[in-house]
This record gives sequence, C-alpha cells and structure tokens, in this order.
Amino acid sequence: SAQQWLWETAAALQQRGLSESDAAGGGATARPPPGGAAAACQPLHGGAAAGFESARSRDEYTANIERIFELLREGESYEVCLTTQFRAPPPRAAPPPSPLALHLALRRVNPAPYAAFLHFDLPALRPAPPAEGGEREAAAGGAFSVCCSSPERFLRIGADGSVESKPIKGTMPRGPTAELDAANAETLRTSPKDRAENLMIVDLVRNDLGRICRVGSVRVPKLMAIETYASVHQLVSTVTGDLEDGTDALDAAACAFPPGSMTGAPKTRTLQIIHELERGEPRGVYSGSLGFFSIDGASDLNVVIRTAVVSAEGVSLGAGGAIVTQSSPEDEWEEVLVKARPVIRAVECWLRPGDEAC
Repeated sequence: SAQQWLWETAAALQQRGLSESDAAGGGATARPPPGGAAAACQPLHGGAAAGFESARSRDEYTANIERIFELLREGESYEVCLTTQFRAPPPRAAPPPSPLALHLALRRVNPAPYAAFLHFDLPALRPAPPAEGGEREAAAGGAFSVCCSSPERFLRIGADGSVESKPIKGTMPRGPTAELDAANAETLRTSPKDRAENLMIVDLVRNDLGRICRVGSVRVPKLMAIETYASVHQLVSTVTGDLEDGTDALDAAACAFPPGSMTGAPKTRTLQIIHELERGEPRGVYSGSLGFFSIDGASDLNVVIRTAVVSAEGVSLGAGGAIVTQSSPEDEWEEVLVKARPVIRAVECWLRPGDEAC
C-alpha cells in the first residue's frame, strides 16, 4: 500500500544516513553557537528591522577565507564552500504572524523555480511503523517551518531512471538599469573565477552521478549557462545520466548528498575543512535538500538555499559562497550579503504586513 511504501522509504532514508547529516545537512533546526546566539552574533547592516545578526563578523569570515587560501595552496582542497548563519529573535507580535505569510512574502520578493513551504511537527517525523493498536507513539520535539525560495535543483530522477542535476556556482546581483543588468550578466558569464568554481563542481557532480549511472550515460548538455532571477544572475550547469539497473532515486540521493555546490571539492576532505572552519555548528536545513520521492520511482530535490527557517527560537537563514584561489575575501563577504538580503527583505515584509513598500 502507499502507506507501507511511506514507512519503508522513510526507513530506507534513515538507513542511508540521509535523514541526519552532521557534516553539511546538520540537524533539522539551526542550533545557536555555544554561549547563546547573542554572544557570538554581530549586527547585520541592512537587516536591522528584522533584528538579524550574523554568527560571524566580516573580519572572522574573511579570516576563514585566508585560512582556506592556505589549505588550497597546500593541496588540501580545490574549492571550499564557506557559509555563515544569520539569526533574528522571534516576532514580538501576539499572536505571532503565520510562517506561511513569510513564505508568501518570500515568493513576492524572490520568486524561484524550486521554492517550497513545509511546516513540521517533529514528533510526526519519526519513521517507525504504527504500534499494534494502529497509533504512533509521540516523541518530544518542536515545530518549525521552512520557507524556501531556492533557484537550484539538486537531483531530478524520472520514473524511467533518467537523472538531472543543475549545480549553481557563480552569482552576480541584478543591475539597476537594463544596460547595467546586461553588463553584470556578461561579467558573470566571462568571469575566470566564477567559471573555475562552476567547472570544479560540474566535475564533482559528474563523479557523483558516475557512481550510480550507466557507464557512458553521464553528459553535460549545458555548461555555465546564465539564469536570471529577481535579485541575481546565476551561472548554472546541467549534468544528466541514466541510473544503473537495480538502483533507484534513494541510491542516487545517497551517492550525491550533500550537494556538491554546498561543499566544494574533493567532497570528503572539504567537508572536514568546513567542519573545522564553521566550528562544528550544524547548518540545519540550509545546504540540505527538500523535495519528494514518489511511489513510481520519480524524485525531485532542490538545494536548500535562499531559505528562512522559523521556530520558537526565532528566524534563521544561511548564506555563503565557494572559495577558490582567485577569490577576494571582501568580495566573498559581499556575495554572502547579496544572497541573504532577499530573504531578510521578505522577513521584514512579513513583520510589517501593512507596509505598501512590500
């Protein structure tokens, strides 16, 4: 039955380790740093209306980048996706505004093709089958909502076994005029640094898919194409393949997770570097994947970026970027802010529902 398939799929996900990833996916909610969020956070200029603070200051983030440069020169990695968290306290309004209203604001501010809204009650996520009486045993937990406006596809698996991944590496803000906007897109398209980032992740995704796809089926039909969204231009490649006989969407997700665009390359060593530089703090839902597995074998999963997570502790979001030898620490920090601003803007609109500017 469909219900039995749900239990079996949930159990299979947990067995493969996809339900919990302490390297890049982390736990379900964003955990504050030791000593409380306020002790480690720095005010974020431009997010004051929502009360957002950055888990690391500009100086701390750029110092991490300098450390990555050392590791790149030593051959420990080719590319490291460094990120940070931004956090805001819970809304003061009573009752608090609905998280769904935040998602609707995010759709207006930053529409994206792989957007999603999910509200979770943690006890309901346990993948254990029903007890003898047909009732599931409740467990301690809490509720949280994921308001996601992701432009990035992690994996699409067709019922016929076809696989597609669309990694993003390379970001440029939209220009204030048509001429400047076109110039920004062209700058991104021809940027040696952004093209290097993208190419290394394409190679990583090809390797991930090559582990579960038929030999010779992995292709790159689009390499470094420009895709334009409400707030940014992105450099996007498309990697495809056909699953080996005897493998399915769960195998594909297990082989490719966490998304290479959120780790860097080589994946295993780079995850160790990320764990060190990000102080072992789970990224939470951010950097993970959100989507569906279907009973017919199909699946479509995004990369959780441009996302706000709402819980009793407040609102959190993650942002970051890939660091390569050509990176500029100051430019990388500015890229973090470019990615965070649309989500912060949506939160500000959520907190001011009558504001005509929203």
